[in-house]
Amino acid sequence: MSGGIRAQPVPFIAFSGSISSRTPTGNSTDATLTAFRYEVGLKLLRPWVSGGLISADRGNGLAPIVYDTLLLPTSPGRISGYTTAIRGPLFRGLGIDAWAVHWSSASRYQPEWQSRSEINYSNNFLKHFRRGDFEVKAAGVYEYRSATAFPFSDGDVPSLAAKTLSALLEIRIMRAVITYQQRNILGYQYDIVPGFEMPRVLAIYGVRWDFWN
Repeated sequence: MSGGIRAQPVPFIAFSGSISSRTPTGNSTDATLTAFRYEVGLKLLRPWVSGGLISADRGNGLAPIVYDTLLLPTSPGRISGYTTAIRGPLFRGLGIDAWAVHWSSASRYQPEWQSRSEINYSNNFLKHFRRGDFEVKAAGVYEYRSATAFPFSDGDVPSLAAKTLSALLEIRIMRAVITYQQRNILGYQYDIVPGFEMPRVLAIYGVRWDFWN
């Protein structure tokens, strides 16, 4: 069961909230799990700045044994954190999409800090291409995740903190999009799971083309 509400009493202030509850079925002895999230946003010129609270019950979690059969499952409990974000247009095609989450305390499989910051640009040059057949999109992205503890029977093993800088460039000509991404530009060494190092630098490129007969 879940429900939510959003209200905007004036054009520059908005409130939102949601709550959900999951009740075990059948012969399960697990407890009912509830989660809620509240957020308030303020529009500053063009972008929205928001902050909120998120909290959820966590049941007995399964261990990700696909990485290591010695990993232990999580214990039940409640996790809570604070969120902040800024999203929306800035000026002349520039925009921002950034958010951060700070959990009250680091727990197993849960980093204390997570964030993603993106500065993007989009322009379809309508003065020169009045049919809208041309568009350029570009973005720079910085992602951060603090070290995460992975539990073993002889103690916790932390993963490396992740700090990655990436970039995206897309050029659309009619319905075809030429795309190029460069991830982890600085070649920062990090891992999602201890011992499983992620690629230093990764380039992704190609063409997306929508068409029909």
